[in-house]
Amino acid sequence: MQSSTLQKHRLLGRGKYTDVFLDSSATKVIKEAKNKSAQSIRQIENEFEKLQLINKAKISPKVYQISNDADGIPFLVMDFIEGKTLRSILDECEGLGEKLSSEFAFSLIDQISRSVYTLHQHYHLGHFDLSPDNILVSNDGSCIYLIDFSLARSEQEFQLIDEAVGKVDYMAPEAYEKEFGLHNDIYSLGIILDEIKNNAESLGFAVDLDFLIASMKLPMVEARIKIDEVVKQVNQFKTQSVELKEGDRKKWVVGLTIISALFVAALFFNSSETKPKMTNKSKLSKQVKYEKKQRINKKRKKIKKGQQKKTKKFKINNETKNIFKRIVK
Repeated sequence: MQSSTLQKHRLLGRGKYTDVFLDSSATKVIKEAKNKSAQSIRQIENEFEKLQLINKAKISPKVYQISNDADGIPFLVMDFIEGKTLRSILDECEGLGEKLSSEFAFSLIDQISRSVYTLHQHYHLGHFDLSPDNILVSNDGSCIYLIDFSLARSEQEFQLIDEAVGKVDYMAPEAYEKEFGLHNDIYSLGIILDEIKNNAESLGFAVDLDFLIASMKLPMVEARIKIDEVVKQVNQFKTQSVELKEGDRKKWVVGLTIISALFVAALFFNSSETKPKMTNKSKLSKQVKYEKKQRINKKRKKIKKGQQKKTKKFKINNETKNIFKRIVK
């Protein structure tokens, strides 16, 4: 049921008990109960209470108020986050036959695990409806938000849940026995991480991630891994990934250095190949020219020396003649 006060708002989605609209300013989301049934009112009031509790954690869209429209139907006002659900992202990849990049896939794994950790460890809340449909990813992929807290419960309320809740494909087996605790979310999270891994490029820590996911989906609740250990192992994956990238970088630098050295050597070799080599014939020709030049130089020296002697002799003869003339007179 859409009230008259919300007719201006664009419909974003429909749930079992609520409808979601974008307000006219395109900055807020209006989440309205479908009717005034006790269950619809209880769920939307419960969601407001849980969202208000975790507002400062920034793991979900900020909630501002709860109110009733003119027909007495309750609605929430929350921040509008521009992005897509994880389900939409995975479906698009499958439809296009593409894979999530390993970096983006790991970012999703890391952020979703940390958000669930915050919910469990700091607020002691169970979401009980974790699935790709209820994980919102910002357009730039830098932030994820958990949404739809209508089924969320505090630890004090776990025993009050009297029916299996959540989506069947992501529901922990103990939920069918009406056994609820934070371990239910761990099981659901394991299935979500498995979907991300299966829709991503090869991850360097895939084997370790498989083991982690298996430990999150163990049927025995007591044996199932806790969220703090999940985050700890994801952090180890991050460290391994950084070390692997650093190792690859060093290998790349060494490889580039070797390639550069080979390139310089090739240039030197090519330059020596293109430089004309002196054959025996050219060496002989050069020697002949040198000897010829030496002979020419010797001849020039002899000629010059002979001219100097002749000039000296000529001068002596003239002087002798002059002396002879004087004597004769």
